[in-house]
Amino acid sequence: MMVKDVEIAKLAAKPLINNAHTLVIGQTGSGKTTTVLAAIDELQATNQTNIILDPTGEYSTVPNAIVYKLAENSYFEASRLSANDFNQIFGLSENQRFISKLAQAIAALRIQKNITQQGTIYPKINVAIKKYSRQLARLGHWAYDYDLKLLAQQIIEEYVVPFADERADYQVLGQVYDYAAIREDWSDIIKLQELVNDPIIGAVFKFTATNKPGQRKVKTAIDFVVQLFAKNQSHHRSLVIDLSALKALPVLQGQLVSLLMQGLLASRTKNQERFPMMVFLDEAHRYLPVVTDKIAENGLFQILREGRKYGINLTLTTQSPLDLPVKMVTQFANLLVHQIVSRDELSYLTTIQPEQAQTITELPVGQAAVYQNNRFLEFIKIKAVK
Repeated sequence: MMVKDVEIAKLAAKPLINNAHTLVIGQTGSGKTTTVLAAIDELQATNQTNIILDPTGEYSTVPNAIVYKLAENSYFEASRLSANDFNQIFGLSENQRFISKLAQAIAALRIQKNITQQGTIYPKINVAIKKYSRQLARLGHWAYDYDLKLLAQQIIEEYVVPFADERADYQVLGQVYDYAAIREDWSDIIKLQELVNDPIIGAVFKFTATNKPGQRKVKTAIDFVVQLFAKNQSHHRSLVIDLSALKALPVLQGQLVSLLMQGLLASRTKNQERFPMMVFLDEAHRYLPVVTDKIAENGLFQILREGRKYGINLTLTTQSPLDLPVKMVTQFANLLVHQIVSRDELSYLTTIQPEQAQTITELPVGQAAVYQNNRFLEFIKIKAVK
């Protein structure tokens, strides 16, 4: 077996890294991180925009990086989410009545924040329907913000109904609480209350203020930062989005990654910028939906399917190809395969031929097989960044 001793620059200069989606595979300790760091180093040197989604905080010390750490100097703008998206991201409920009430509660709090400019919940009992409809009509695209801490309290107000007898007034939103419905949905309401009270989630999604008394710290909306990088080419820098605040909540972390990728793709489709950019995500299998028939709704898959049209390439690392849905694996024309001992795992990758598979099972740390456009190219040894 001939192995090329590849310098960092030569690796990342290949079309493998900057012109296509790339899958980096290998068991723990095989050299995947070294490969990614080598690629990042060269992308910086050649002034190519790159974004690192960092679920563990491992990449927060990458040289020449702009680091945004969720819950510290950045947050995700949860108030922009629709009720359906909010419910899906936080895994609240499949109860359609509750989801409908959630949408109504969000609208009511947006009225309080942007129209009436009151920092309280919106009491619904005896409020004229015409008055409320006029207020709703005044909510424009600018009026997305609201106090998320009040959401669980506000949702109670959405369960108002008319009296059940001759006293009923059908010109108002309601006259009494529907206690039976509230009781039926109580577990969902409690789950929502626990969510908005969680200090970590509150800091990541801007439910609550996290600064200590006397401390002033500017926090930036991370979705806004991603859009800036999508429109403006970086200058020898990387953007690192540190998601480690949600490390103990991998499902929520995965939902957030999906949203960020959807926002990135939407930003590129709306403007004319097409300069190439690379997105890196380590151990990608942790952040994909468990139900594979929902993979098409995932932002990572949408980038794989549509991103190249808009200059977005994706590099994912994972320990085993079996951890990824087939629909995703087939989107990668290029592979960097470090040591994988299992032949079953290697057979999952139809690009790999039997004679190469034997060598891959015996590769030393830092060596990898390179496949470009679904064809074997060479075996290489990647030197670490100094």
